Parts: sequence; C-alpha cells; structure tokens
Amino acid sequence: MTRFLPFLLLLAGCKPGSPPADLILVNGKVLTVDATDRIAEAVAVRADRILAVGTTAEIERLAGPRTRRIDLAGRAVTPGLIDAHNHFAWGGTNRLLLVDVGYPEVKTVADVQAKIAARAEKTPAGMWIEGRGWDESKIAERRLLTAADLDRVAPNHPVWLTQTTGHYGVANSAALKLAGVTRDTKDPPAGTIDRYPNGAPTGVLKESAQDLVANLIPAPPESVVVDGMKQLAGAMNAEGIPIAPGYATPLYDWPVFAQKHFGPWSASVEGYADPATHRSHCPVMERVSHHEGCWIKQSALLAPPD
Repeated sequence: MTRFLPFLLLLAGCKPGSPPADLILVNGKVLTVDATDRIAEAVAVRADRILAVGTTAEIERLAGPRTRRIDLAGRAVTPGLIDAHNHFAWGGTNRLLLVDVGYPEVKTVADVQAKIAARAEKTPAGMWIEGRGWDESKIAERRLLTAADLDRVAPNHPVWLTQTTGHYGVANSAALKLAGVTRDTKDPPAGTIDRYPNGAPTGVLKESAQDLVANLIPAPPESVVVDGMKQLAGAMNAEGIPIAPGYATPLYDWPVFAQKHFGPWSASVEGYADPATHRSHCPVMERVSHHEGCWIKQSALLAPPD
C-alpha cells in the first residue's frame, strides 16, 4: 500500500537568501492540489514550512550540508487531509479506556464475554467497565446482548456497553442496581427500558434511558483525556491527517484546557460549545505564524512534539 507523507500546503513565497532546507523529498509524485492540480517531483521543507515544490533538480539546489534527504522512489506525497468532523477529546479518551466490542473484533456473544472477562481480571472489583461498538446484526446469534450475558463474566463490576449506533446500550445487573432500574422503573421521556415478558429489564436501554446508567460513570481524569488526544493525534498523523477539529468536552473550559495542555503543539482552537448553552462560539482564538515572509494558518490539532 502506498504510504503518504502529510504536509500543510498553506504557504506563500519566502524571502530570497533563506537558509537551506531542513528536509527534501525527491524523485516522487508530489500532489500539490494547486489551481492546475500540478504534480511535482520533489518538495523542500524548513521547520514547519514548505519552501518549494518542483523538479528533483530544482529542489536539490535548496539542500545544504545538513539537509536530510529522502528518496521517495516514486512514492506519493500529498497535502495533509483535513478531517472535517471529529470528536477529538472523546475519541482519544475512548481509545484508551473503552473495550472494543465491535466487528470484527467480536463475532459472537462469547467473544464479547471474553473481552469483558479479560478487562474484569485487571480491573478492581466495583470499578466500571465500559465498551462500545457491538452490533447484533453482525454477531452470529443475531440478537441483542443482555445483562445476563455480562453477569456471567463480570458480576462484581458495573458494565456498560454502547451499541455501535450510540442509540442504545446494554448494562449488567450491577450497573442496573446502581441506577435503581427494576421492573417497576418507568420509561423516561424519549427513552425505553427493554423488558422481558414479566417486566424485568433485559439490560438494554434505548435513547434517553441510557442516561440512567451512563450518567453514573465517573468522568475520566484530565491526564487520561490529554494522553488520549495526543495518541489519537499520532495515529491520525500516521494516516496522513494532520488537522482535525478539536470539538470540546463539556468537562473542561476548552480554551483554557487547550492552552494548558497543547501549547507545545502546533495547535489552536477555532470554536467550542458553551457547556451551559451548547451554543457555538467561533472563533475562540486563531493562531497564525509568520516567519521570513511565509504565512501559515494553523487550525485545530497537529502532531505532538517528539
């Protein structure tokens, strides 16, 4: 599979007589995505700036004795892809904390149970176990998960597994007990507690009924949110995505949170939602860097420092 190297092609010209490039990539196919969709052979980079694109011969002339040279051998270089919609804070956190119970990781109910059992073994009794991604249409049994399925492998932990759509999930008996959900519990507005014919809850909670359990799960520590976002940034960079919107979590004052933890990154926040009103405030801030006649506008989250 072709490996793509992401760069931000958001630049203007640089002053003559600039220092040599830090990095040149030559003998490749550089997709400029300029007005004519020109394909060049090589690109020169200094710091966080693209100095020039052109032929290999042209770019070689921008190299100095300390310039790193990469021979692409015909491979492609593309501008970094911009992810237009990404719940970055929660996405990163979920990668660290949640058990992946989605297809093809799990193909049967027994696979789900094995995953939860493995997490229960290393989780202190009484602590929550969360997972996401199960899909009854893709497991062999073709049925919804139940509290009984989870009770068999994690009776001493409250468990909550969100279905892949996010519109419902399943809780085990320990979680239902903490939430006070019994056969006598009324369905909340805009929500449904699935029940057996005798009225007992199956463990599946739909739409707003999910909050009966989900709202009891403690918020992750701030350090975990930060680590998750940094790891997700690295994973996205590896796929050629250097920019993603940093949609906020209501747990924190997002502008303060971003400045506190991501100052060392090439990062800015273009908008956030007020936790009290859920109204969008945009822009909160914008970072535009200027260096030797070159301007680059940076928005959202880029790669963390080494």
